[in-house]
Amino acid sequence: MIRQQTTPNFSYNPSPPRHQSAPSNPTVKRAASFQRFGRTASSLQSPAALARNDSMQSQRTQPIQSPQLPKLYRSATLFKALNGPWSFDRSLASKLAHTPSGTVTGTATFLPIVPTSESSAAEYLYTEEGTMTTSQGLQMNTRRRYIWRLSKATETSSPAVSVFFVKHDNFSPHGLFHHLQFSKSPSQIIRASGSHWCEPDQYEAEYEFSAKGRDGPISLGDFSITYHVKGPQKDYTSVTSFSKIGAPNPLSISRMPSFQSERS
Repeated sequence: MIRQQTTPNFSYNPSPPRHQSAPSNPTVKRAASFQRFGRTASSLQSPAALARNDSMQSQRTQPIQSPQLPKLYRSATLFKALNGPWSFDRSLASKLAHTPSGTVTGTATFLPIVPTSESSAAEYLYTEEGTMTTSQGLQMNTRRRYIWRLSKATETSSPAVSVFFVKHDNFSPHGLFHHLQFSKSPSQIIRASGSHWCEPDQYEAEYEFSAKGRDGPISLGDFSITYHVKGPQKDYTSVTSFSKIGAPNPLSISRMPSFQSERS
């Protein structure tokens, strides 16, 4: 059972909410404003929830045998294959002196949860924890969380993937970040993009997913997310590369499993 932790234990908040004060250290304060779109909280996975997540990862369906994914299933197959833990490396390159450049390394988890909307076919609670090292050598802990949603298919549209911010209850959606717009790409590369306007800053997201396996079962290999952020006080690029921890998940055109997870 995923339980809300009343006193999250974290030493660095990369995006303090508007009603909270930023860290008092000036250098940390600059770093805190650097990634305003990140949402933070501590890990909420109990042993029981982790066990259910491991069980979900073990579910496998018959994979397709061609590296070219059918367009109809592209969003659903990718969404399903994200399930589980990933390691990541992030580079942050700022063009402004008052916002630091640096790197972040850590782990991220796509944890299946009960859908929070009737229009949702399945959802993940995305959580990440990492360590940021600025170009000046300062280190700090980072935490972020989103809700990834796969919408239900309709008579006129296939399932769509969207990313949402998270409320302070740590699992409820709090406004749309962006939709993933999939584009034409080489047979074993799947690309998508998204856009978000947060007054007065513009966020442009680029996704690239790699499919592995030419002559046998196809699985989701590494993937990356790139953000280009520009505004009066922001001008930076964030590039994050993800690698699956454990066996990669197959890309299958079978029906989505029933993602079930309890919350209290």
